[in-house]
Amino acid sequence: MLAKLRFLVLVLFTLFLFCCKKDIAKQYTGNYYFTTTVSWWNGLGQSADSTISYYGSIKADSKTTLTIEFGPNSNTNLFNYGTIHPTIDNNGNLSYQEWLDDGHKSFSGSFNENGYLNITMATHYLEGGGDNKIHGVKY
Repeated sequence: MLAKLRFLVLVLFTLFLFCCKKDIAKQYTGNYYFTTTVSWWNGLGQSADSTISYYGSIKADSKTTLTIEFGPNSNTNLFNYGTIHPTIDNNGNLSYQEWLDDGHKSFSGSFNENGYLNITMATHYLEGGGDNKIHGVKY
């Protein structure tokens, strides 16, 4: 009887651990002030930079997926302004597979120990490319 009880407790404890996934995303939600530096260049040697400031937000879509609204919604081949939906790990590192799907793009992002958000989204083609460097501060 005691062995059955121990086994039942072990099974219930294991189920509890698997079912109660930590809500990582929630700690990063709120209103943020975003500054995005957009840079682009082409094969002719032309380039330009601009900075966009925006009061946006970060919301949790699930326990590990965020909605980051960092600027007015607009999307072109080279740049993605507005809203992204990355996943987040236990260390505050972001990944965004949707952005990487065509093989010409890169993405890196993370929250530092002070809660500041830093993201770089880049597009690189033979004829040119561009970067979005996004910085967010919770307010």
